[in-house]
Amino acid sequence: MITVLKLVSAYNGNQPLTDTVCMRLKSLASTAVIVLAVAAPAHAAPPWSAPVAVPVADPPPRVEANSLDQADELPHVSAGKLQAAPQLVWWRGGADSRVLVALNGTQTLRVRTSRSAVAASRYAQSRVLTLDARIPDRSNLERKQLGYRIGDAGLQSLDSVREIGGPRSIRGTPELAVNADGAAIAAWHHIVRNRSDEIQIAWRPAGGSFSTIRTIANSGIDPESIVGLGIDTGGRAVIAYGRNGRLAVRVIRVKTGWMSAEATVAPPAGQRRPVEIVVGTGDPGIVVLAWRAYPVTEGPTGHVDAAAAIMPSGSNRPRAAVSLAEGDLVGYPRGPIAATVDAEGRPYVAWTVPARPGVSVPMVIAANQAGVFGAPVALDASGSIGSLIRVDAGVAVSWLRESPGAEGHGNPLGVFAALTGPDGVFGAAELIDDVSLGSGLDGLQPPGLGMMNNGRPLAVYADLNTNAAGGSTRVSSR
Repeated sequence: MITVLKLVSAYNGNQPLTDTVCMRLKSLASTAVIVLAVAAPAHAAPPWSAPVAVPVADPPPRVEANSLDQADELPHVSAGKLQAAPQLVWWRGGADSRVLVALNGTQTLRVRTSRSAVAASRYAQSRVLTLDARIPDRSNLERKQLGYRIGDAGLQSLDSVREIGGPRSIRGTPELAVNADGAAIAAWHHIVRNRSDEIQIAWRPAGGSFSTIRTIANSGIDPESIVGLGIDTGGRAVIAYGRNGRLAVRVIRVKTGWMSAEATVAPPAGQRRPVEIVVGTGDPGIVVLAWRAYPVTEGPTGHVDAAAAIMPSGSNRPRAAVSLAEGDLVGYPRGPIAATVDAEGRPYVAWTVPARPGVSVPMVIAANQAGVFGAPVALDASGSIGSLIRVDAGVAVSWLRESPGAEGHGNPLGVFAALTGPDGVFGAAELIDDVSLGSGLDGLQPPGLGMMNNGRPLAVYADLNTNAAGGSTRVSSR
């Protein structure tokens, strides 16, 4: 059985789409009909392998709808250069620890738990880099000592911590981006008493050490926004953050430390300031900056907007922002906003739209090499975005299908993925898994995606017991 979703995207953004999506999804296309074939629920079958349990006691957390950095709640997969070495998977464990797993495809090689690491990445042929944020005094959880460690891809050993600067107060979780050669950039909100936060960074050329800390902005920092980071294969890093209600961008060459002047772009007319910010980079040099905007109380509540801006190849300045969606109702979107660029230089953005009370819709949109966005595509009738990554010659997107429910998501119905072909168009949805342990809002969670050494995608996701009281971590490959 195949369910076909059709969305008509009007050039006039004042007109809503069909009842399936009641937010105004703006497109630069004139009028288009977007069709995606979605397989009906069934047990996992080719092209995805049968799910395998990862032998860990601490599965990834439940992806909450009121988290400001929802990407931090998903499993992260990195493979470095495509050689016969393990993939690295990490996720946030209990008590804000990090679980690190070395995989050979779907086979678990080794598991480690770190109380100080906040991010990790595999790079080169057999190396791992972790960004650490140790808390020297448990009475002040915002004050952290940053550092990093180098280890082997099999997680048999990690070197001692090399500190980055001295202890400092940091808002939220420091961010890390690493390319396949080991060039890296770290960034964070530095809390300064009685005045604006600062945006600080440190960088590492491939094979080298992290630089001294550099403050790149010290006034007008929007305290609720997270920092977006991206780095391409040439060591060109992009840092994006909210400043004075606009999206601010810096570019740095990590090999030399050269940094561009700050460039800013205003949100689309009528939209709020950026809050949840991501950066997608690609080898051709084009960069896509995407964000969601919402009022912040205990989390993202109220009307939620989504927007994106393109930085053309060779430029350090973003073009005018484009509205991807404007919130017409109070909603709690679950799963992150994600962005990437394929091998042909086509940018993609995926996010979850609060469509009508009780229903959220996973969406994806693509731009051409000139940075002109087409029409958005609904990936399913109801669900939450997981990941969007570059894989082989195209991209892959994953999501969790859900029944309608409270706060925009309900009972989990299955984990899915879709891949683009050489033409950049997504194929039919592919079922990964639909066997759920939990009930209610628990059970299967939105999946993280990564790439195996053969260039094919790998999915890692949690299957939680009722009330998120334990569960399992599963992995499947295509």
